Amino acid sequence: MAKPAFEFTICMTEDPEKIAVKRITPTETIQYDKVFLWRFKPTVENSLEAMAERLRALALKPRRMIVMGAPLPSLDLSLPHRRTWREQSVATLAAPPRWWLPIDLDDAVVPKGLGSAERLTEAALFVRDQLLPDEFYGARMIVVPSASTGRKADSTARLRLFALLASPHSLTAMKDWAKGAAATLGLPIDSAPIQAGQPIYTARPIFEGMEDPVPRALHAQVLDGDHDTVALVVDQFALTLAASEAKIDRAVRGRNWRALLDATVGGDEDFFFPLTRGIGVAVRSGAHPNEIEATVATLLALRADLGRQAQYGRSWVTRTIESFRRRDDVTRAAHKRALSRLFIEETRAP
Repeated sequence: MAKPAFEFTICMTEDPEKIAVKRITPTETIQYDKVFLWRFKPTVENSLEAMAERLRALALKPRRMIVMGAPLPSLDLSLPHRRTWREQSVATLAAPPRWWLPIDLDDAVVPKGLGSAERLTEAALFVRDQLLPDEFYGARMIVVPSASTGRKADSTARLRLFALLASPHSLTAMKDWAKGAAATLGLPIDSAPIQAGQPIYTARPIFEGMEDPVPRALHAQVLDGDHDTVALVVDQFALTLAASEAKIDRAVRGRNWRALLDATVGGDEDFFFPLTRGIGVAVRSGAHPNEIEATVATLLALRADLGRQAQYGRSWVTRTIESFRRRDDVTRAAHKRALSRLFIEETRAP
């Protein structure tokens, strides 16, 4: 029988000028480079200690990050590939069940002082034993800092935990667990990394004109505990998740784009997908671009850090609106052509 292990894929940028980290200055955060081609390296680490050592090494490699998926067997790994994973003919990554779970936490409320970079391990222990479900209590896990660790309020923890599981689960089931945990427990868990090709950024940011607030010794630490695996109750939040998704579905069907954005932006789905979906509903309901931009800006000011506010600013919203409009125009044109052909065929019929 297979044993618990960290199986994942290391992705390295094909272009040596591109990096998979943020650049941070005293006045701004520059987002990740747009990278289209990656070199894939399937990797296995058989213990928490080995995985922590791997993560410490990756923390110093700005062209690399990891994903939970596995390259398709047909891929030539000597060549670079796009990082795609959904059900489509051009997919390059599969989503096998995994024995490990990443828990990405932004802005978890912790006792005063634990939000500082130097107390990352203490913050992780508090999250594990006081905020996560009971099955995590006392489990040895790995904690790594995020790009924002130590750069916010000292009662706010930003970190990522890696847990070995007692049994493997599908990525879909684990992503649903993370979304349900966020909705039920009120924890800011980002479920997005639990996908075959979604980046799990492992390198430390490049700090320009300032020091990295996280000491190198804290790049990856194994938390003390009395057992190595977590018996994840993967469906424990299913009812809450179903209710949350039903609420979202009603907002989508009713074209209530403001309610949809308010319910989802900055929640368990983070920012990109909720913003994109909400803008799409807004466009199709006939909302004016200025109205959409103002609503998005207000939500981001309340829920996002300065980096995300810049990333999803006016120009991004405008591009997204235009993208939906172009798609709708193409759909309408195709529909019109289909109707025209149907009319011609009917008039020719004997």
